[in-house]
Amino acid sequence: MSIEQAKLALEKVKSDKAFADQAMAIENLDERIKFINESGFECTLEEVKAASEELGDADLDNVAGGCFAHCHLCSKKVF
Repeated sequence: MSIEQAKLALEKVKSDKAFADQAMAIENLDERIKFINESGFECTLEEVKAASEELGDADLDNVAGGCFAHCHLCSKKVF
C-alpha cells in the first residue's frame, strides 16, 4: 500500500466519471476504500487523505465540483 497508489486512485476519480459515481455511491468509508482496493489500487484511507493533501487545492480545483476527490474518496471535506 502506498501514497502513490492513492494518487493513482484520485486520478482515476478525476478522469473516470463512472468510477467516481460508483465510489460516491458507497457511503461507508471503509467500504469505499475496499471498493478502491478491489478496483486495483492498494491504499488505505490515510494514504488517500495524504495523497489528496499532496495534490493540493489547485489540482483539486481542476476537478468538477472543486473538491471532488476529497469529497468522494476520503471524506476530508463534505463527504
